[in-house]
Amino acid sequence: MMPFLAITKKEFLDFGRSPLVMVILVSFLLMINSATFFLGRILDRNQADLASFFQFMPWVLSFFTSAIGIKFWAEERQRGTIQLLLTWPVTLMELVIGKFLASWFLLLIGLGFTWPLIASIAYLGQPDYGTIFSGYLAAWLLAGTFLSLAQLASTFSGSQVLSFILSLCFQLALLLPSWTGFLAWLGDFLPASLIVWLREFGILHRFQNLTQGVLYGRDIGFFLSITLLGLSATIISLRRNRDRL
Repeated sequence: MMPFLAITKKEFLDFGRSPLVMVILVSFLLMINSATFFLGRILDRNQADLASFFQFMPWVLSFFTSAIGIKFWAEERQRGTIQLLLTWPVTLMELVIGKFLASWFLLLIGLGFTWPLIASIAYLGQPDYGTIFSGYLAAWLLAGTFLSLAQLASTFSGSQVLSFILSLCFQLALLLPSWTGFLAWLGDFLPASLIVWLREFGILHRFQNLTQGVLYGRDIGFFLSITLLGLSATIISLRRNRDRL
């Protein structure tokens, strides 16, 4: 077995044995379903789609990927197990990728447990399953992007609280510049051309493209590029701070 896959397996099994992670996963399902049914009023819309579900997904994912992110490195430092981990016969890159993949698969399972929503809209009519698939793909790609930033944030401090807050800041820095409400406020200070550029370049616009069934390679590449940048920055941060871990 390749080393990073062994790390992925170990971390995934650790997630399964962690009561905190199970609480996070159940809380994620409760929050996204509550937002969809009570705020998005999915059943009252009488439309066989998951637009309400995906409308809230980026904000809910931001919170819960930051919560999962504290287990990457901040918890290892707090428990004093990070030095033992760094003595394993694996590279930092393999450790980072293994931890990332385990958490990404965990969230894939979390997204899978939202299947009753699909059954609910199927009751309302005939949904476009292709659009639903692309929406779930968008959510998983966004989760990967957020997890890479959460892992990076986790390398800067042994405090789980600070790691969580820093991760939220990283993710909101991506979300806010393309959020309609924030852009409307910026419109009072910035030229219209810059507002349009921020919206088109922003992560929310690309997420919405995918949730509407528009599978542009550039949008998928955008998520994967930021994810790779986040993982690369994590490796660099760990190398620079290795002596202080």
